[in-house]
Amino acid sequence: SETSAYVTWIPRGNGGFPIQAFRVEYKKLKKLGDWILARSDIPPSRLSVEIKDLEKGTSYKFRVRALNILGESEPSAASKPYVVSGYSNRAYERPVAGPYITFTDAINETTIMLKWMYIPASNNNTPIHGFYIYYRPTDSDN
Repeated sequence: SETSAYVTWIPRGNGGFPIQAFRVEYKKLKKLGDWILARSDIPPSRLSVEIKDLEKGTSYKFRVRALNILGESEPSAASKPYVVSGYSNRAYERPVAGPYITFTDAINETTIMLKWMYIPASNNNTPIHGFYIYYRPTDSDN
């Protein structure tokens, strides 16, 4: 589905004992936290699995662990980032289009007044939590 990812892997070693199962973990990028178990008890005959119900517009990394009588292996190297296409329903998505300045006025040597317009419809009505204002000296080439 459009909110799923297929994870495939190649087993490396088994420590001398047959692999009994695999487990797949994921981590959302740009978010602090630990790896989360996505699927467990994957039979050793399967070397791929579908991870369902991922969030649209979110980037993930995946890794795999093998299990046998000795316990759990170290995790595989993390996958390259995988982006689930589409827009998420999260209120903190970055807007696509920014505001535009409609008015400026120099109040004194150290103060100016700015007015700007922001049209939420230009960003799928994404809620805004604030704006950043940057400035530079007028004699700057940057």
